[in-house]
Amino acid sequence: MPTCHYMWCRKVAEVKLGEINTGEKDGYGNDWPTTVYVCKKCQKKILKKLGLRMEEEK
Repeated sequence: MPTCHYMWCRKVAEVKLGEINTGEKDGYGNDWPTTVYVCKKCQKKILKKLGLRMEEEK
């Protein structure tokens, strides 16, 4: 299970926040994006800082 990537949080990550292209390439010139995972508590903090609302899941 991945861990949360936000600050010093080390909880189990439950949400995929997105992908970042770090510029790493394989031997064929293809980019390898890095997936960023966060826990639900940190997701709420990030969305609040950005001024966004969290969508309710049904």
